[in-house]
Amino acid sequence: MIRPLLSRWQKIRALVSLLGFVSLICIYYFFILQPSLKSLSECRNALSSEESSVVLPSQQNISEESIKEELSNLKKQKKNLDALFVREKNIPPLTRTLRNLSKKNNMDLRNSVKVSVSGQQGHFVKAECSLTAIGKYEDAIQFLYALAEEGCIIQKADMSIIADGGDEQSVKLSLSMSYYRYNK
Repeated sequence: MIRPLLSRWQKIRALVSLLGFVSLICIYYFFILQPSLKSLSECRNALSSEESSVVLPSQQNISEESIKEELSNLKKQKKNLDALFVREKNIPPLTRTLRNLSKKNNMDLRNSVKVSVSGQQGHFVKAECSLTAIGKYEDAIQFLYALAEEGCIIQKADMSIIADGGDEQSVKLSLSMSYYRYNK
């Protein structure tokens, strides 16, 4: 009698192992591989639609002259913007600037200037400032104009002009502001 190669229990074990292996492959395919392939195809479709919407420079009607003209316009704009900022290495402190402006415009600061420097922000130095000045109304207006022309950026300015009790034309100017000055 010829003996079979595998016993009945060995055949059952091999069949169960084969079914387990096939079920693991099916689980991997349906729950891991197929969703990954689906998202990959969606990404490829999105990329191909983006590529079709890109206009290449060869497809545009850009001439060298128009580029040179735009470059010269941008250089003029840069020159105009550079003229607005003071670009000195040793910029005088804000307190000295305010005192000089007050003397030129006949305003009395009475040692009321309070400056706290917040620090460097990019190419600018930021300072918080508050002051109280007394003088004529016209001098107060000239002082504010001179401050605006000083080559700085003023943000968040709170200002009040109140008639001073002593003289009819005398006013009290209270000003608090955030002050930005260009610094190389």
